[in-house]
Amino acid sequence: MGPPRPELLLPLLLLLLLPNAGAQAEDKLPENVNPSCPKATRFKHLRKYVYSYEAESSSGIPGKADSRSITKINCKVELEVPQLCSFVLKTSQCTLKELHGLNLEGKALLKKTKNSEDFAAAMSRHELRLAFPEGKRVFLYPEEEEPKHILNIKRGIVSALLAPPETEEDTQELFLDTVYGNCSTRVVVKTRKGNVATEMSTDRNLQECTGFQPSSTGASPLALIRGLARPLSTLVSSSQSCQYTLDPKRKHVSEAVCREQHLFLPFSYKNKYGMMTQVTQTLKLEDTPKINSRFFGEGALKVGLAFENTKSTFLPKQAEAVLKTLQ
Repeated sequence: MGPPRPELLLPLLLLLLLPNAGAQAEDKLPENVNPSCPKATRFKHLRKYVYSYEAESSSGIPGKADSRSITKINCKVELEVPQLCSFVLKTSQCTLKELHGLNLEGKALLKKTKNSEDFAAAMSRHELRLAFPEGKRVFLYPEEEEPKHILNIKRGIVSALLAPPETEEDTQELFLDTVYGNCSTRVVVKTRKGNVATEMSTDRNLQECTGFQPSSTGASPLALIRGLARPLSTLVSSSQSCQYTLDPKRKHVSEAVCREQHLFLPFSYKNKYGMMTQVTQTLKLEDTPKINSRFFGEGALKVGLAFENTKSTFLPKQAEAVLKTLQ
């Protein structure tokens, strides 16, 4: 056949080089990015990570049906990465449900609240920009019109997505930024594929966090202890554990499940059983399409990841049921 004609060499060369060129463009660091940042983030720039999100809280005394309060939030969550360690969080298709009753087997029956549509509109109205400049502390740049209770819910989503950084040790103690402030966290690598962690877990005692204030919570799925006077906050035992499934190749979060338990000690038995609030957040990855936008504007407001004091207008009617048992 002889050597290929010169006019065919260039297309052939491009076919060979394009995949590598694309990978280099995706991994190349943008200007003005702290070199310590890529070591701390699991999300590649010029990508969008699409998740299904569910948060369910259950409050009351086990075995006492009339004291139970159940709230569930479902949303579509998109995390865009226009630059390394700079993100844009978008939430859409949200629903808000509450306990409607129990079936014959005692399982909860949920239905949409009357203000579920208003809640969905509030959640999707503004995007949330956030940055991780030093790889340690998270900074949020919300719109000035964003209600604080909506911002708190988005804080909970961000916190659940923050898988711990890659480490060589299988077990270690780290101080990590959370919605409860800076928390001492036990990090365990459960499985690895080669040298890459594919399953990790975190455990923390929330009372040891710098910003833990159970009396000053809002409508966030992670913040459901309401109505307690501040001196009573020491009478609550609170803990959180998260399980992360990580992509073995790209290291991003494929699934995150975070569980919290807040036990009211004066109404507990052996400080283990009794009146409590349990919260479960679940994020499951659906897609990781590429994006073209590199723009990231910080905006006028700059706040931290920790919850802010607020009073929600979207609390379901059963949200106060637990408090009645305290009276």
